[in-house]
Amino acid sequence: MKPLKRSTITILAVALVLGITVLDLHASLRGPGRVARKRLSSSVAQITVYDWRGSFVRQGWGFFINREGHIIAPRSLLEGGFYLEATTASRDTVLINRVLAEDVEGNFIRLGLESTPEKFAYLERSAPLPREGERVLVGGGIGCEPGAFLDGIFGGVRKVPVYGSLIRIESPFASAGSPVFNEKGTLVAVVLFRLESGSGSAWAVPVGRIAKVMTEKVVPVEHLTWAENGRVNWERTTVGSYMTGLAYYWTGQYGSAMPRLMAATKDERFRKEAFFLLGCCYDAVGQHRSSVDAYSMALRLGDSSHQTFLNLARAYLVQGDLPEALEATWMAVRAKLDGYEGFTLLAEVFNSMNKYQEALAGAYAAIGIDPERAEAYHQKGIALMGQHDYEQAIVVLKRSLKIDPHRSRAYWDLALAYYRSGDREAAAGICRDLKKVDPTLAEQLLTRVTR
Repeated sequence: MKPLKRSTITILAVALVLGITVLDLHASLRGPGRVARKRLSSSVAQITVYDWRGSFVRQGWGFFINREGHIIAPRSLLEGGFYLEATTASRDTVLINRVLAEDVEGNFIRLGLESTPEKFAYLERSAPLPREGERVLVGGGIGCEPGAFLDGIFGGVRKVPVYGSLIRIESPFASAGSPVFNEKGTLVAVVLFRLESGSGSAWAVPVGRIAKVMTEKVVPVEHLTWAENGRVNWERTTVGSYMTGLAYYWTGQYGSAMPRLMAATKDERFRKEAFFLLGCCYDAVGQHRSSVDAYSMALRLGDSSHQTFLNLARAYLVQGDLPEALEATWMAVRAKLDGYEGFTLLAEVFNSMNKYQEALAGAYAAIGIDPERAEAYHQKGIALMGQHDYEQAIVVLKRSLKIDPHRSRAYWDLALAYYRSGDREAAAGICRDLKKVDPTLAEQLLTRVTR
């Protein structure tokens, strides 16, 4: 075989470089490029925790923050552990032997290693939080090898005290300590905990909270000394109770949320919001008397929000306490004069009190604020039926169903309007339409309009 000419070799080399560059650029459009991803991988460490007998306790993650090899990780990851190891993307395993600084309330800790790994990178930059629904990269996770990444979705954010935000990361295997990067490969958050329920979400906080342990003066403590003296269970603190309680509430696990939120009410920073969330939990499980107490306590603590008054009014309405429901609804209206929900609920309460003229006024106000919401037309239709104006009630209830074809109670009231107007055939037809949405309710309605 003839040797390649120098010019040919040069052309091939240029083509190879251009090819790699194009591939890297293409990757950067879908996330960090090849070089950036390699650096990110090298900045993440897997942390393995053992008890005093050397038995495995748990694994989590942390990340390097400086050239000395200091690692940031959740403090709760270390609970119950006596021996710690950090494994890098290059498979170097080093003993963690020092605690350099800690933020007990914030649940972050800064760790030192017995020796600096040969190959690692450290994170220097951070970025604002992504928008809901944006793709993120999670450094490490359950079952991952060091250096691996998981795909995730930024699932939403709630404002909270202490951290500023609690962030839901949709990534079923992300675990405590995993750094979260945006699509450009910049650090935006850190996973703080997962729920015991096996939910597909991980719960993170903005990277800004780690500033406390990054800037605090380093006072090295031998890890074994710290392990013997630093036994604070973060999840049982009021901060941990509130954060995990909010996460359980967010995922609809109300039974698990309630005791944690109740514990959080002991802390004045969380008390008002915790009582509001407790009220939401009680409503969800049908304990409306308890929800009234919870919302009322939130209001006494200074919560004057439109939503709290609305929730209190609905709880009173479900219990049949119409005067209290009316008073709370008026408070909701005053708290937000352009609020569609307040005027709609006002119409519903007046309909329950058989005050149909007042209900019509509330429904008209709600429709004036937002003419494309089904509930206000529904309440207007009920008020018109109460005034025996069945022809107009039918028109309005049809409008409600045109906006929301799945509104089962509107089918019920439309069928009754036809029935009371004398058109039993049309009423039966509405029953058949309802059967596609709610078969059980359709059977009950058919019995009523055909007897």
